[in-house]
Amino acid sequence: MLAYDLAGTGPPLLLLHGTNSSRSIWSPLLPALSGEREVLAVDLPAHGQSPPTSLTPPEWAQEVVALLDDLGLERVPVVGHSAGGWTALELAKLARASAVLALTPAGLWRKHSPLITDTILNLNWRTGQLLGEQAIKPLHTKIGRRVALRQISARPAAVSEQDAITVARDALASKHFPEHFKQTRRLRFQGGQSISLDVPIRIVWGEQDHIARAKRSRHTDQLPQHATIETWPHCGHMVTWDNPQAVIDAALTLPTVSDAQVSPSK
Repeated sequence: MLAYDLAGTGPPLLLLHGTNSSRSIWSPLLPALSGEREVLAVDLPAHGQSPPTSLTPPEWAQEVVALLDDLGLERVPVVGHSAGGWTALELAKLARASAVLALTPAGLWRKHSPLITDTILNLNWRTGQLLGEQAIKPLHTKIGRRVALRQISARPAAVSEQDAITVARDALASKHFPEHFKQTRRLRFQGGQSISLDVPIRIVWGEQDHIARAKRSRHTDQLPQHATIETWPHCGHMVTWDNPQAVIDAALTLPTVSDAQVSPSK
């Protein structure tokens, strides 16, 4: 069983985080989202409190489907960030997403993840594992956050101390990254042309994203023709940090096929 949190009332909304993260990434957005939706924030396998039962977005999608089945949900709108965005697209292929908002999604590279992206991800993870809790110290100051977060945020000094530390601790706790990376980097999202026309697909990139770079990680050949693609100015990979209100607005406008609510007792 995947770990998850429920908050709010109304039509369901599923939130999926990215690599080396957890459902805690959505915490700053939850007050606004849960005011209008019943929000289901999930820890993907090998992240947060979920066991390492699988390591790639296509496999993760299958496990999310099992969770949706357990909760009695057929189709839900999905917001996914990075590898969670890839997973959201896989859910659309499986006809379990009523709409997708994919924020700086992984998996849209040509053949395999770009070398520059691989280098950044591996270096950051290995440095964090080497330093342990010492990696947290710079995040207590704006200057430290400006330096430490510049690869993932267009406005690193503006990121709150709490949000920065939460993300860093998630990364430190992510012990299965090497296996995930080895299995995922030579995969890509494929077969999106099969996604039904009645499932809106919205892809959002950050203009200053140093992880999913424009020339290497934003190929559209496997996306459905009805997908809409946009680039947000003054945003890096962490668009949830750099323009949280735009993410909230985009998430709340996703269409839903049901106003059914999820009960924790199900």
